[in-house]
Amino acid sequence: MMTEQCGGATVAVMAKAPMVGAVKTRLVPALGAVDAVDLCRCMLLDTLDLVRGVAAARALAFAPAEARPWFAETAPDFGLIPQTGRDLGERMAAVFTTLFAGGAGPVVLVGADAPTLPSDFITQALAALQVGGADVALVPVEDGGYCLVGLAAPQPALFAGIPWSTAEVLTRTLCRASALRLRTVTLPSWWDVDTPADVRRLADHVAAGPARHSREFLAARTRAGQAVC
Repeated sequence: MMTEQCGGATVAVMAKAPMVGAVKTRLVPALGAVDAVDLCRCMLLDTLDLVRGVAAARALAFAPAEARPWFAETAPDFGLIPQTGRDLGERMAAVFTTLFAGGAGPVVLVGADAPTLPSDFITQALAALQVGGADVALVPVEDGGYCLVGLAAPQPALFAGIPWSTAEVLTRTLCRASALRLRTVTLPSWWDVDTPADVRRLADHVAAGPARHSREFLAARTRAGQAVC
């Protein structure tokens, strides 16, 4: 098992344990509580597989703290970091601080709800931070947020006071980066899975081959005569 901290270029996954009532509650009316959780578990597994394909150290920032045994069993090849902080911004800032303090750098952080994110995006973000002179790398998503953020050094102020879970996340983050005089690289936009429409899009996308766990889950629903979403 990897240690709690990682050195060198590092990709970290930000994840909550797939438990009823704790993840993707907007999917419950369409999928049901159990299947919504199962889909989240599958997307996490696909995201872990995605990160395994990148030439970098791996970490997993998990919540809640009592879910450590589950994450240790699920991702034994990832360094485990418990999430701490009052909101998403504080939690992300703390993950970066922990990894940089352990000798990591640069660090790219991805969410667990964009399982089809091309691995090239992660590689490009690391390259921009390592050799391209960027301080910040971002992959926007269509709802106004982002599914990847990378840093060349700790930047806790970048995450403070951002209106999380709104359409202003990316815009406010870019403004903050500019105010902090950080050199920012914005990669092409992608998409994550938050709504029933996103699940239908996921089903169409993974039919071509990526994200095996999500593909098998959605195919099983179809075979059982259940709507994808």
